[in-house]
Amino acid sequence: MRKLVAIGTLAAMALGAQAAAAAEGISYSLLEGSYVSADGADGFGVHGSFAFNPMIHAFGSWDDMDVDGGGSFGLLNAGLGLNHALNDMWDVYGRASFERIDVGPAESGWGVAGGLRGRVLGSLELQGELKYADIGDYGDRTTITAGGRWYLSPAFAFGADYIVDADDSDLSLWRIAVRYDFGAGM
Repeated sequence: MRKLVAIGTLAAMALGAQAAAAAEGISYSLLEGSYVSADGADGFGVHGSFAFNPMIHAFGSWDDMDVDGGGSFGLLNAGLGLNHALNDMWDVYGRASFERIDVGPAESGWGVAGGLRGRVLGSLELQGELKYADIGDYGDRTTITAGGRWYLSPAFAFGADYIVDADDSDLSLWRIAVRYDFGAGM
């Protein structure tokens, strides 16, 4: 029985060290405001996530864009994610989301994504993501995101994302963001 307790204690310590490593380099408790630009449209967005513990987070985003020549549309996504530290610099994550596009008649659907986030330098965080979404009459889309954030302090960063449709490279979006990381130093 004592051996079982000792093994259990060592396993818990190892998992605790793993969890601490996930929170040390990459935070999942943040809020961003952004300028968003796509071909023929631009606007603003709000993006954020909140870590419930070092491995589970909720996330959400809303982009509201005006189309050149009139009209507007909105993009919403919200869901849950799991993240796991590969080492003290890189995390891998997976997400499941509710998706909604508000253009004329609004359509809803779902999405799944996977990606990597890493602190390649003390102040530079890079991210890459592959996402599949199926949204009603708008059909299914696979997008690729590449982005980065430069931290001016442990809590404040600025950066950019480029999101492109894997099937139609003419469908792309740029996002210029300012981030407040309220999980810094967790």
